[in-house]
Amino acid sequence: MGLYPFSIGQVRQTPYILQFIGEGQVYTTFHEFTGVSSGSRYIQITTGARIVHVFNSIYKSAGGGDVQVSYYEGATITPSVTPVSLPPRGFERRIGNSAPALTTITHTPTGISLGSATLIYRTKLYNSGGGQGGSEFNSDNLERILAPNTTYLLEFTVSGGTVDISWNMDFYESEN
Repeated sequence: MGLYPFSIGQVRQTPYILQFIGEGQVYTTFHEFTGVSSGSRYIQITTGARIVHVFNSIYKSAGGGDVQVSYYEGATITPSVTPVSLPPRGFERRIGNSAPALTTITHTPTGISLGSATLIYRTKLYNSGGGQGGSEFNSDNLERILAPNTTYLLEFTVSGGTVDISWNMDFYESEN
């Protein structure tokens, strides 16, 4: 499996037909850090026994500083138990029919060591240069396939001023 780029219209273009593209339970999650003036803030993603397909990640920042977003696989951390602002919530519209996610998403883990981690994505949100009225938006527009029973770490590093950071991720869990 790999990463598949989206076209401008958000339609995935693949060189072959994926039989099981829609199989699995779909979830959304969100978190916001406010008034961050320096240093890093973290979100921990721990996958369960299923493969996780992330099909939408949106990073936003507003304020006077820049934000570097780094995505790591296999970081050594002391796990956090503090849930993100919106823990994984199913897209199932019928109340009571949505199974809970096996993936847990928390913020502010401690004891972080990136020595054995693999950097899998990095981008920068430029606010200090003006952005869009002092705010910046980025969607990585890639489907990421996360391994089962693995810890991932999102690092938001702020420089040059105080910012508010928000992050949204849509994903589904499947057996394939």
